Amino acid sequence: AGKAGKAGKAGKAGKAASSSVVGVGEEVKAEEAEEVVNLSGTTLTGDTAVVAKLSSEPPVVALVKETVAKLYSKYVEQAPPDSLGVTVWRFLSRRTWVRLALLDFFTSFTDFSKRLTSFRANQKFERGEGASFKDFVSSIKEDYGLSLVYCWHALPGYWGGVSLDSEEVAEACEPFHHKPEPTPFVSEMEPSILWDPSSLGGVGAVKTDKAYDMYRNMHSYLHESGVDGVKVDAQSGLGAMGGGGMGGGPAVVRKFTESLERSVSESFGPEHCINCMCHSTENLFSYKKTAMARVSDDFYPKDPASQTWHVAAVACNTLFMGEIAHPDWDMFHSRHPAAGMHAAARAVGGCAVYTSDAPGRHDLDLLRRLTFPDGTVPVASGPGRPTEDALFVDPTRGNRAFKVFNKNSFEGVLGGGEKWGGGVVAAFNLQGSAWDRRRRLYAFLEDTLEGLEHALEDAKLKIEELEGSLEERAEEVASKAKGAVKDAAGKAAEVVKTALDKAADDALSTLEAVTHGQLEESLEIAGSRASPSPARASAADAADAALAGAVGREAGAMAAAEALGAAPLAQAGQAGQAGATEVVKAAKRCARGVVTPADVWGKDWAAKLRHGGQGQGQGQG
Repeated sequence: AGKAGKAGKAGKAGKAASSSVVGVGEEVKAEEAEEVVNLSGTTLTGDTAVVAKLSSEPPVVALVKETVAKLYSKYVEQAPPDSLGVTVWRFLSRRTWVRLALLDFFTSFTDFSKRLTSFRANQKFERGEGASFKDFVSSIKEDYGLSLVYCWHALPGYWGGVSLDSEEVAEACEPFHHKPEPTPFVSEMEPSILWDPSSLGGVGAVKTDKAYDMYRNMHSYLHESGVDGVKVDAQSGLGAMGGGGMGGGPAVVRKFTESLERSVSESFGPEHCINCMCHSTENLFSYKKTAMARVSDDFYPKDPASQTWHVAAVACNTLFMGEIAHPDWDMFHSRHPAAGMHAAARAVGGCAVYTSDAPGRHDLDLLRRLTFPDGTVPVASGPGRPTEDALFVDPTRGNRAFKVFNKNSFEGVLGGGEKWGGGVVAAFNLQGSAWDRRRRLYAFLEDTLEGLEHALEDAKLKIEELEGSLEERAEEVASKAKGAVKDAAGKAAEVVKTALDKAADDALSTLEAVTHGQLEESLEIAGSRASPSPARASAADAADAALAGAVGREAGAMAAAEALGAAPLAQAGQAGQAGATEVVKAAKRCARGVVTPADVWGKDWAAKLRHGGQGQGQGQG
């Protein structure tokens, strides 16, 4: 069972492996909680809050929440810590109905307000009546050939601490209600922590002298059930619980870490604990026994801008944290656009190689490249670190590779008999995105955006060139076609003028739609969504008018002949109908610039069209 946490790693089941959960002030059954959207695995923003709606929610309430969420996104979410928007929102979230609305949101759609109610697993991990959690662990080891099973829990117990209403927890831990107060520096780095569920609703806290009892109850049960280790999350948040007579953040963290390491060592061994969310120095400098620690933010599968920066962060942080603990570079998805990059990073990182794939969604070809044929995973012998030439270079800019090196246990012998260890180096292209401290999110860099803007400007220039070319061709063809049609039209009888005008109007409308459609299609290919310019429109009108005359000559002459009953004119029109159709088709091709009149009828095309074919009369002309 893995961690769901902020990045939605392994699903909600993994987080409840050793706990039942409770919201602020009310019990929540795990199977009921899964019926609604769980946003614990996403970055919580105003936009995600808009998406989260309960089916039973009245439309008016939903509209109010949506409006507030949009205002939050616009004026608070990315505003500086000392801005008016953040100041006003902090007041609203603590002094008005917004506080209750936020607590309801966290309880309904996240795990962050839930508390540990039991040290034992709930019914989700019991296969059938009379089955135990131990049976569950044994079955998944046997069914899937697993050698190790870890369980997740938070340093305070669960995200919201421990339950104040559970007799089992009360007997072991003597919990009490406590409101954490984030430090000024943390508040500046991440203002939203001031209105997270622990700040608004408090947590179920355990006194430092009872921390070992909490971990002992939890870990002894897991050990007896066949579990081999734990991943302990939310560690940096514990420092905020140092107020209210608790002795200060560093003292609280030190006591809890000592109790955790003692319990882990007794149940699993200190090497079977992954410390997570632990980058505060009060956490890092308290480790004495446990060996592994996460060295980066989460792998966020749905955040494209975070992918390359994740690799830069784990390698650079390992330079410092690798001296304190064995680095954990986090899980990743083997079926993901950035999976190859993440796999290469784990191969050189000297870290545990593990994925958080959904069941059945695996890129087995990629995973096999990380293992030997028998399934053994080769791991480099030390923490992966940046090469010397990459130490003081921004990996996100500069058009250069970011390199990570490590060593392995495959020794060789040089010509002089000197032994040397095997080495491995990986080079990554991490250009283009980074953590934006001002807006507090992963973002593509301005340099990248400027490059896109230049590409857009180039596209606009090409569109303008295309417009000019289309205009010139249209004017040339229109001029020649107009001359030919004008000569033919001058010979038409006055009696058919009315019919010719009507037919010409119809043809103009049809051809205008076709011509403008072709122009719009050309512009879309060039990357533009703009309307045709006046220059293009006038050129198209010229071509349209010329072609409409040709179409009108044929249709109008036939209609007039039939109306007057003039047999000679009708016969001439029928005889020339096929020829006139070909003239129209050819004229359209000329208007599109596919051919010129000379290509169709030869250099003397004007004379041919003016006088018509021999024996066909004025119909073909």
